[in-house]
Amino acid sequence: MKPILAAAAAISFAAPALAQAAGGVILTNTEFEGGFGNRGQCTAALAKVRNMQRLDASLRGEAYRTLSASAFQKASLRTTRCEQIDGRYRVVFYADGFPN
Repeated sequence: MKPILAAAAAISFAAPALAQAAGGVILTNTEFEGGFGNRGQCTAALAKVRNMQRLDASLRGEAYRTLSASAFQKASLRTTRCEQIDGRYRVVFYADGFPN
């Protein structure tokens, strides 16, 4: 599984499709390809990947491999979320945290 959640490093692991908001990048990893029909599906897919990365640091972006599981979880929760874009729910990454 490709790493998806890692501040600046995430962009190198996930091909960006387009930005949702200033600084936002839609993650196009296989697990998220094409987006989702509802927020629940998107959130479940993101949670599954996030939990796998929390438990196995080798699946994270390089910048986050040395973080503890709880520190990684905090970083992930403030930088990656599901957003509705063009009628589909997509996983969007914000390297500097979510816009206000």
